[in-house]
Amino acid sequence: MKTIKLTSDNLELLDAAGFLFNEYRKFYNQESDVKKSTSFLRDRLSNNESEIFLCLDEQNQAVGFMQLYRSFSSVGLRKIYILNDLYVDNNSRGKGVGRFLIRAAKKFALENQVTKITLTTAKTNTAAQNLYEAEGYVRDNEYFVYSLETK
Repeated sequence: MKTIKLTSDNLELLDAAGFLFNEYRKFYNQESDVKKSTSFLRDRLSNNESEIFLCLDEQNQAVGFMQLYRSFSSVGLRKIYILNDLYVDNNSRGKGVGRFLIRAAKKFALENQVTKITLTTAKTNTAAQNLYEAEGYVRDNEYFVYSLETK
């Protein structure tokens, strides 16, 4: 396996990323729209708003997707990444793809002097929770997360 970081100058795998991103969105009960999913990723890359990684298998097929957003911690006075999206193709689950991507995120953060990665996952996604905890992520039991829909 290997990871490829997509950039605005390196878009040959954008369609594969868009497909996996669409599958990720469907996993979270969103309507399927590969075209909009791909366009969303293209915009993130064009505007330099996120870091997008693909995991390729031995046949150079995209089997995993991850997106990191840059942010900051005001309290910690430091840069952080938000691991907002991680998805592994159904046929590749249980083969270490998620772990491979999680470790790529940590390596990338260290290379870019980012000292913290945060993420959110569904309470029912126990497979992901087990992976994150096995890789050293610590569940926050101190703070509640709130959101406001403005539409």
